[in-house]
Amino acid sequence: MEFAGQLIKDPPGVARSIFEQVKAIRLEEIGPAIEAQLQDYQDKLRTPGPEQTYTVVRGGFDLVKAFFAIQQGIARITQWAQDGAFWLGRMRTLLKNFKNPDFHATFKRLSSAQKKSFLEDFEKAGPEVWKKLDGAPGMVRAWEACFTDKVVRSNTDKLTKVSRFLVNNPSAGATFKAEFNTTSAFRRGDFVDRTSRFDDLKRAYDPDGNFSGFTPQGINASSVPQSVYNDMAAEASAPQYLDGVINSGITVPQKVPAKDGYTLYKVVPKGGPGPSPVTPFWMKLDELNSYGTSANFEQKLGLPISSHSAKYDVYRIKLKPGQQVNIFESQIANTIENGYTTTGGAIQSLVLDRAKWTNPEIVPSAEIFPPSNL
Repeated sequence: MEFAGQLIKDPPGVARSIFEQVKAIRLEEIGPAIEAQLQDYQDKLRTPGPEQTYTVVRGGFDLVKAFFAIQQGIARITQWAQDGAFWLGRMRTLLKNFKNPDFHATFKRLSSAQKKSFLEDFEKAGPEVWKKLDGAPGMVRAWEACFTDKVVRSNTDKLTKVSRFLVNNPSAGATFKAEFNTTSAFRRGDFVDRTSRFDDLKRAYDPDGNFSGFTPQGINASSVPQSVYNDMAAEASAPQYLDGVINSGITVPQKVPAKDGYTLYKVVPKGGPGPSPVTPFWMKLDELNSYGTSANFEQKLGLPISSHSAKYDVYRIKLKPGQQVNIFESQIANTIENGYTTTGGAIQSLVLDRAKWTNPEIVPSAEIFPPSNL
């Protein structure tokens, strides 16, 4: 605690000392100063005149106001000292339940207002909750990151998830806090659940974040009629990759003519890089939105683990003026990635020559935030 710029090692003791000193102040001690000023005004009254009378009357009001201000000030200081001693005593009692050095080191960095809120949140929570707060590293930091939401910050299961995420991603604190704060109150629990779950998945199945082992279980190019394959090859700017594109689906791609202005969409993790300049995998907006409110969003889109996110930015491309092309639609295949599986099932639109399309642009209003299934 700091007081007058000095570090106080015993806040409760100092508060009690201030309280005792304030209690010892007697209003009578203020009397001599007021009496001396009154005598000055009485002397002026002996020389009557409008100016002197106004001065004395105004001065009298000032004295009365000063007297009551001092009285009220002493009352406020007294109450402050009483409250401070009481609050610090309660805090001291609560902190005795925590032994983890990480807990105490982080707690000291909280503001006074935050410390009082922490006391209100957990003073009566009981030993089981206190044990959770003391057991995992970073719990106070997690509580501070969720400070704007009393419901979430009082839930130790949510805090455990946030703590684990922040310990695993020490530089992500500010980003997490900003996104948490901008999330609507009734969805913040979902945000915590999804952020934690996908971070756990990445660490378990793709710790390097390089899509290692990601394998679509779609059809082989040999299953596609030659006429369809030839049409796709005629559209493709890089036909050497066509077999892999076909393998991303479980149905034979269907040709769909597209004219200028035709628009397609793609999701990427929110705040991350936009779509690759060569990726052929896109979707129609209604198809994307039909799964956007489902907890199985990532499953239906067959997303690689590194593409999983609590929220998604949506990008769009448009066919350039004067262009006429064929896109090819197929059902997304199920996938396997180092033991983790997705079901697939959504319909994808395959764009085989991106040079005929505009550069991707983000559509802020189309952001997708699926619910949590936890």
